[in-house]
Amino acid sequence: MIDLKNITVDEINSIDFDASAENVDVYKHYYIEPPGTNHYRLLAYISSKLAAGSLVYDVGTLHGTSAYALSFNPNVSVVSYDIANHGIDVRNVPSNLQFKIGDVKNDLHILSADIIFVDTMHDGLWELNFYKWLIENDYHGITLWDDTNYHEFPGMKNIFLSNVSHEIIDLTHIGHASGTTAIIL
Repeated sequence: MIDLKNITVDEINSIDFDASAENVDVYKHYYIEPPGTNHYRLLAYISSKLAAGSLVYDVGTLHGTSAYALSFNPNVSVVSYDIANHGIDVRNVPSNLQFKIGDVKNDLHILSADIIFVDTMHDGLWELNFYKWLIENDYHGITLWDDTNYHEFPGMKNIFLSNVSHEIIDLTHIGHASGTTAIIL
């Protein structure tokens, strides 16, 4: 398992990330931002540390930028879900990345994922219910949650994180300035 508590900015910046930005259009200016401002480099770094054959799920595709960063390691399979197609912002989708439309809870392969990245409703209720669903379905792995410390989404702290019974690891300093949180289930 990745030691999330001891990742440094220097480690994140040690991967050859910049070339991957050529595949991103609309969100490119966000994609290239440094750790602590945006989370894409952190996601790519985590992907680079996963063993060959690892499975990663991205919940809340939007334009696919997080899923694309998570597919940084070509030996990792990434499945990204959203309830609607917002238009993928990745020019050449890598062969290890698959985009799906629908309710991710209908895909029970998610329960075998090594990592689940969640960037969805931001109301705290959806996230809490999804967290509880993972527990009820005996999920064991790393979950990463976006926008957990953003003042415009108070439910992420007040409803979601305040009801989490597992260890919470704050990765905001190397992730997204709006809050990046890891929870190991």
